[in-house]
Amino acid sequence: MGTLIFVTSHGRGAGYFHGVLEGRVCQERLIGWERRYAAGMIQTMAVSGYRSLRELVLPLGRLNLVTGANGSGKSSLYRALRLLGEAAQGGVVASLAREGGLASTLWAGPETVSRAVRRGEFKVEPTARQKPVSLKLGFSGETYGYGIDLGYPPPGTIFALDPAIKREAIWHGGLYRRSSALVERKNNFVYLPTEGDEEPVMLTQQLGSADSMLASIADPVRAPEMLAVRESIRRWRFYDGFRTDMASPVRTPQIGTFTPVLNNEGTDVASAIATIRAIGTERLWSGRWRMRFRGAGCMRRSRRGGLSCSCSSMGCYGRWGQRSYPMGRCGFCFGQQHC
Repeated sequence: MGTLIFVTSHGRGAGYFHGVLEGRVCQERLIGWERRYAAGMIQTMAVSGYRSLRELVLPLGRLNLVTGANGSGKSSLYRALRLLGEAAQGGVVASLAREGGLASTLWAGPETVSRAVRRGEFKVEPTARQKPVSLKLGFSGETYGYGIDLGYPPPGTIFALDPAIKREAIWHGGLYRRSSALVERKNNFVYLPTEGDEEPVMLTQQLGSADSMLASIADPVRAPEMLAVRESIRRWRFYDGFRTDMASPVRTPQIGTFTPVLNNEGTDVASAIATIRAIGTERLWSGRWRMRFRGAGCMRRSRRGGLSCSCSSMGCYGRWGQRSYPMGRCGFCFGQQHC
């Protein structure tokens, strides 16, 4: 089974949860998942120096619920996981730029927190930095772990505010140790650690400071674990911002195909629903749908070999009685797909 994380504020219902599932991500409003299609678990997540998270090591299970008051760090945790996901796509720098740059995402509090502050006797206030700027993110799974350390580039560059990747590492097991490291990166150098006085096996000496080794290096012979970690991260899905307006991509007609994984935008929801039914979970899906939407039904229709969906709902458009609308017309629905 994969790892599923729900993030919600106090008092919010299940329909508002944001879900992240390694390999298979879902919001329960849209799609269930089958154990046979789930990927490996994330067992631990670590964040240092990111927004409101100074130092966090978070053990994870198969299902995780993160809840708390506004400003308690829920969104920071979720964004940190998304930022990790960008590493496998080579988009870490661009993702931080969209958040306002590295300076806007760093922990703004003191480098060390005194006991009096921990006891609540004083407020947490920023102090002058004495150590190099560092934003660290990482996770460990059943087989491998991965970590990345970002900071400012050397002086003299025109893009002085862009983050630079200082270090990356892939290791075996749940905890990083030098003895368990499989692939390491220090600035522009990526290499395979060796034992004793042996020279490390160099994979490259010219990796750009904005380029992740996961997205830039493919060496299945000398470093197969890099491919395994990269593909594992690329299977993550983040369902936290589906548009529901009439111009939403969710409502745009798409080609109907076998879809065991709903994409991040939800545009293939009709195909995903049909796939759930095809793999033998029709009864589970129908029951969940009616429970969530007060007796509504969701029907799949084939037309000229194509695929489309419509829903039937009690009281749709404010009228009692069961009515059926093609997805794309009813504001209650998510879209339609056809060949």
